[in-house]
Amino acid sequence: MQTQGTKPLAATAMIMLLAAGTAVAQSTIRVPGDAATIQEAIDRAESGDVVLVAAGVYNEALTVGDTTITLRSEDGADATTLDGAGLGDPILTTVGSVTIEGFTFTGAGFGGAINANGGSLVVIDSAFVANTNRGIDALVTDVTIRGGSFTGNSAANGGAGVYVLGGSLTIDGATFQGNLGRGQGGAVSVNSATLDARGLEMIDNGDGEIIDSGGAASVPTRIFRTLAGGAIYTSNVNGRIDSARIIGSKAAFGGGLYIAGGGTLEVVNTLVADSLTGTGAIYTNASAPIIVNSTIVNNEDWGIFAQRESRPVVRNSVFTGNEIDPRSIEIGGPGIVDVAFSVIDGTASETIGDGVIFADPQLDDSFAPLPGSPAIDAGDNAAVPSGVTMDLFGGDRFVDDPATPDTGAGTAPIVDLGAIEFAGGQAGPCPADFDGDGELTLFDFLDFQNAFDSGDARADFDQDGELTLFDFLAFQNAFDAGCS
Repeated sequence: MQTQGTKPLAATAMIMLLAAGTAVAQSTIRVPGDAATIQEAIDRAESGDVVLVAAGVYNEALTVGDTTITLRSEDGADATTLDGAGLGDPILTTVGSVTIEGFTFTGAGFGGAINANGGSLVVIDSAFVANTNRGIDALVTDVTIRGGSFTGNSAANGGAGVYVLGGSLTIDGATFQGNLGRGQGGAVSVNSATLDARGLEMIDNGDGEIIDSGGAASVPTRIFRTLAGGAIYTSNVNGRIDSARIIGSKAAFGGGLYIAGGGTLEVVNTLVADSLTGTGAIYTNASAPIIVNSTIVNNEDWGIFAQRESRPVVRNSVFTGNEIDPRSIEIGGPGIVDVAFSVIDGTASETIGDGVIFADPQLDDSFAPLPGSPAIDAGDNAAVPSGVTMDLFGGDRFVDDPATPDTGAGTAPIVDLGAIEFAGGQAGPCPADFDGDGELTLFDFLDFQNAFDSGDARADFDQDGELTLFDFLAFQNAFDAGCS
């Protein structure tokens, strides 16, 4: 007779047998070992199969129908290229559920590198380089991008790196550099969809320049080839952009971000710096985004420009050095910007709420607050969106500085203003001070345990990318070592 204690073991064994059966049912089709071309392998593949591609350069127009397959390279994107030169079609057209892993897509013309219409598309650790009509063009598709890069792509109508209409877009840790969308979105364009973007690195997207006609009295002329959103354009989008570095982007409206239409988009832990624009580093048009713990700095125009019928909400943010020579206008426009608990180093013709500080935020070269900055411990804890526990650099989002009086709202530790939390307030390095109160106590153990149980990346104490027993040992060693 089976005892109650043996039932979980029996259930586990059954699950393992079922899983093993599933694994056996899947097939791996190798190119060129089992099939001479990638398309031949795709045509032979059944749902759940893997097409495994050897290193090399492949010049094929690929089509995946209504099925579920994985297309994976053996040796990664550096060694495996899908070249669209001369095809006259996208490199890959899909209507099914496809996972792409470890390829470089380049040279695509008409239709872009990947054209997805329905289903789902997952792209992992892949590069999109110098495609002349978008890297990914997706219609009513759930698109997920993990890692990888988009470099030097172009598009006449915007979204040179990624264009999504309908469906959803999820991005986790990708780089976009030097992409030129001439219409809406130098690098990324998202329309009537949901967006969850984290860990973006966006450098020099969009296009524009200042031309000086010469002479002491001349007025420089700004010329833009990107219309709206040098880095990102959104319209009627719900979701969140978290931990993005948007540097050096260019567009006539919204050098870094253009946010239009309905929906509620949150912009959190984001840095927008050194953009060139005719109207605002962030431009809002008939929209009401929530901008929290972001740093808008050194842009060639307003920090935020709110067009009519726009109602953006700004909390826990920093604005400095956003200038229209000779004025410094950080926040402006005919719309209404609701600003509270922020540092503004300049003027703002907007609705100013509690906790706004008009002062130099005192930032270092990475735009983090220096000791004595008015941004330290000056935010509103309640304004930080649910689930946000880290800052732009991956540090703890709530860190108390014992040397700074709390001027913000909430229970200590009080969140700082801007995208980067001040981490220099303690006497020395104290990694085991998990709750950031300046002391090593039982509560640090409890907070670490809770983070580990919930899968929080902060509990990866040995920084090997996994949560294991070794993280407990590393935390114990740090706790025993104390604070230096």
